[in-house]
Amino acid sequence: MDDVKRWVTTGLGRVHVNPWFSVRKDNFLGPDGNPGVYYVAEKVSAAIIIPEHEDGTLTVTTQMRYPVGKVLYDFPAGMVDPGEDPGQTALRELREETGYVATDCVPIGSFYTSPGLTTERAYVFVARGLSMGMASPDEMEDIAVFRFTRSEIERLTSESDVSGFILSSLYLYDRWKSGSES
Repeated sequence: MDDVKRWVTTGLGRVHVNPWFSVRKDNFLGPDGNPGVYYVAEKVSAAIIIPEHEDGTLTVTTQMRYPVGKVLYDFPAGMVDPGEDPGQTALRELREETGYVATDCVPIGSFYTSPGLTTERAYVFVARGLSMGMASPDEMEDIAVFRFTRSEIERLTSESDVSGFILSSLYLYDRWKSGSES
């Protein structure tokens, strides 16, 4: 990775701001020395939580994702509020979106969600020791909650519309399960 030439930022400015992200316009010199312009969506971090039940099933949600015009399968997730720890965000989103409360929240990794477009980094957790509470989704969320085996989720990812969050999170989950559990 050290032999990859870096871009040099020569100027930047904010071109749009809303409650979910801002858009930054960067002027740069590329690896070849030529100038260019790049637009970057600056987003706060996200937290994703994989609810794992004692029987090994996992909780998955569906909700409408307006930008793509589809209802997608996903794990509970949300934006990390300013000053909030991603683990706390994960537990908050778990309760809000599914009603579940967890006694254990294990960090298993992170990834950049779309590094060619946005600064967003997603932190992934596994929730254990689940008990049912009361869901309280945001007013714009209409969420359905399901429990699936790992093999059923595998089938969903090949036959249904899913978010990139669920695919990346499952990779981290499988790696964690194969390496960290006794």
